[in-house]
Amino acid sequence: LPAADSPEAEELLDALDAPHSPAETRRAWAQRLETQGAPAVGRALILLQQLPGSTLEDALTREGDALAELVRSDAASASLYAAELLRRGKPGRTPVEGAREITRVGVAGAGLMASQIAAQLALGLKVPVVMRDLDEAIAEKGLAAARDVIAQSAARGHLDEQTATAIAENLSATTDLRELAGCDLVIEAVPEVLTIKKSVFAELEGVLAEDALLVTNTSSLSVSKMAEDLARPERVVGLHFFNPVAKMPLVEVIHTEKTDEQTLATGLEVVRRLRKFAVRSADAPGFIVNRLLFRVLGGVLASLDAGADPVEVDASLDALGMPMRPFELLDLVGLGVADHVGQVLLEELGDRFHASPGLGVMAQGGVHFTERSRTSVHPPVSPTVAQVFGEGERPAGIEPLVGEALLEKVRAGLAEEIQLMIEEGVVEQPEQVDLALILGAGFPRHRGGITPYLDASGASERTTGSAFHGERFTAGR
Repeated sequence: LPAADSPEAEELLDALDAPHSPAETRRAWAQRLETQGAPAVGRALILLQQLPGSTLEDALTREGDALAELVRSDAASASLYAAELLRRGKPGRTPVEGAREITRVGVAGAGLMASQIAAQLALGLKVPVVMRDLDEAIAEKGLAAARDVIAQSAARGHLDEQTATAIAENLSATTDLRELAGCDLVIEAVPEVLTIKKSVFAELEGVLAEDALLVTNTSSLSVSKMAEDLARPERVVGLHFFNPVAKMPLVEVIHTEKTDEQTLATGLEVVRRLRKFAVRSADAPGFIVNRLLFRVLGGVLASLDAGADPVEVDASLDALGMPMRPFELLDLVGLGVADHVGQVLLEELGDRFHASPGLGVMAQGGVHFTERSRTSVHPPVSPTVAQVFGEGERPAGIEPLVGEALLEKVRAGLAEEIQLMIEEGVVEQPEQVDLALILGAGFPRHRGGITPYLDASGASERTTGSAFHGERFTAGR
């Protein structure tokens, strides 16, 4: 081990203060993680700092003591729970029982999501995939984008050139509806408007075989309503892919009351063959991930509409440990999309959700909540936010919460919403919610998922009267 005053010791200590990223040092990063419930990195840095001048025996004793403490920590218990969720949810090697064979697939639409989905279907299923769009230029552009995904996969070494060429040749695009006629399954990825999706399903049912599956990629609309005018609503299922499709490991598999067993099994089998995690959800507004994300974002936007300081609001949920602050997430989702989903959830689920007038103004103005920066951990809040929300009319009965008060409101809202989802049968157990939020929203694994975190913080019991997991995650309080 290095002597206390040696060049090696100085080099080690300098390394601990070296940049972890352009925005923060390794020590600052470790301190930030500790405030978010992940103490191991900080403890490792302390052990390294104590090495110079130590004997090997002393260093090993300190390491053993640290490990003994960490394995009994709340973070260790929650991490083991998350690891087991991921192990059990991992795509299996055995085909899903009862699924039908898929030999040809169609994609209705050729925009950004459609082309990404088409590429993944071609890669995973190894069958012909036909993209169809009304606009020939859009169809050709979508085909090029899908083939580019295949080329990128080959460039990274995931495919050999011969296989990549064969898969790319399996992709085609058309404006002719009749070219989808031989498909066993067609997934729509058209604009998020119910009337448009219903119209697409109606014309597809007119050309597809009676046993062909109709699949929607909707992120928030009612799958039941899409299927209500069809002759065979039992052949409809939702596969909600997350953007970017190639990187996001989660697909929400949505079944209605009329979805039959073969259709559901086939949807699950498609997801398995794409090597993604499937989380089942009954048909309900927002399904799992978006319903809960927009309960969070609704609370944040309500505080802004009520006059709270935007910078304080954006920093209020840091203790959750999410990969992005709320404003950065809104910019990523797209303000128009976020405004639309907020309106849908308010209409469908009531005033637990908040449709923000300020967000609507921001979306119409084409502005953003954050500014680009390479020197800050989180993107700075744009001055436009204070300007837009400062000019709006203050909603009655909503407080401008920030800090711990806003965090507690969000935790209580999440606990309430998850309990309602379980009672309504949207999910059967909290583990489905935890897996969905870890994979679909980046909820930190060291928290175990959202329900262990709500139990550990006491929010579950304060809000619903009981913990989701009994005493398993409440002992540390």
